[in-house]
Amino acid sequence: MNGANRVAKAAPDGYQFVLGGTGTFAANQTLYKNPVYNALTDFKPVALIAEQPMALIARKDFPAGNLHEFIAYTKTYPARSSCHPV
Repeated sequence: MNGANRVAKAAPDGYQFVLGGTGTFAANQTLYKNPVYNALTDFKPVALIAEQPMALIARKDFPAGNLHEFIAYTKTYPARSSCHPV
């Protein structure tokens, strides 16, 4: 976050840039009550370097077998459906 803040406040001279991901541009904006920068207005995308595939994994005995069933389960049982990142 400190590096991204430094770049957000730097002169637009091309000498500083951020190579950031979801933490830099999404998570920090939602985790902090008063973020030190605005990911939408303080930065401009220049290039996509990489994409990161992600997987939704559940226990073997979980009742949902695909994404549509998982969404239906979380809507039916919201109290049981908390996300636990690894």
